[in-house]
Amino acid sequence: MSLLSFLKWMLIKRIKRFRPFWYIAYSKEEAREFLMKNFDWKYYGGHHLENRMTAFQHSYYSIKKCNIDQRYNSLSALVRAGKITKEDALKIMNEEPHIEPELFEYTIKRLGFSKEEFDNLIKLPLKTYRDYPTYKKTFEKLKPFFWLMYKINLVPKSFYVKYTTKKAI
Repeated sequence: MSLLSFLKWMLIKRIKRFRPFWYIAYSKEEAREFLMKNFDWKYYGGHHLENRMTAFQHSYYSIKKCNIDQRYNSLSALVRAGKITKEDALKIMNEEPHIEPELFEYTIKRLGFSKEEFDNLIKLPLKTYRDYPTYKKTFEKLKPFFWLMYKINLVPKSFYVKYTTKKAI
């Protein structure tokens, strides 16, 4: 979306995002029990592991390429919500992530890479958003404007904090 389109969306059309899941009570455990009882559903072993490509991204690629283990996100949320203890979360983090034995071969075949080609991609230097053209610097310069837009509820606080704050990421 261009900056001009974004401003038009926000200022003229007054389109706002509404996130209904922020406002409902939800228990992942109760949902799992309901699915198992009523639909013979089987748990697939972890957060976002229901899709094989996403499972590969979470369980292998992000960890090997970017040194990012997505389990920190879900486990820290469970600790903050009092669903598990910090000690239990640390025990889980000390285990290798769940990955189906054939998932690596399946994924690189589906992506059309040989093992050597994929290994070479993993070894390439990491890139960040700074390696590509973005509006980040423009948003940082317009921080007072976006603060006002946040205060009158035209942009969410998450947008204001994420895109107008200068920080080394």
